[in-house]
Amino acid sequence: MSRNHVLLAIAVASLGLAGCGVIKPGSSNPTPGTWTPPSSSTSSTVSTPTSAKVDIGDETVIGYFGQTTTAACEDGKRLNITGANNTLTITGACDKVTVSGFSNTITFDELKSEVTVTGYANKLTYKAGEPKVNNYGSNNTIQKAS
Repeated sequence: MSRNHVLLAIAVASLGLAGCGVIKPGSSNPTPGTWTPPSSSTSSTVSTPTSAKVDIGDETVIGYFGQTTTAACEDGKRLNITGANNTLTITGACDKVTVSGFSNTITFDELKSEVTVTGYANKLTYKAGEPKVNNYGSNNTIQKAS
């Protein structure tokens, strides 16, 4: 597993754990080692994060799961997209892009120099540019819009 994927996993886990152990205003601080079951009026729904963005040096790592959204390439930064079942629009001119995961449909304004795709059944379309294409996955399509 690459350093970027590890950092993304940590970021997603951190978002998922945000708020764990927080005591609500007006409630008492429980005694360590004891547990009281929630009352029937307590909500049992849990919110799971579906996206994360992490900047690591000259690289932006974004992870989406089941999202339809727009994101931007930042000037001078590589873009690493990971996730599954997304429909993404990426604005701006992207220099180097890596896409991993599966069943992502991604439209880019411009791919300038290189795109690397791993994973399965990702569909990438770009409006401008002539990038070097590295397709290391299976059933991926990378094409210039007509």
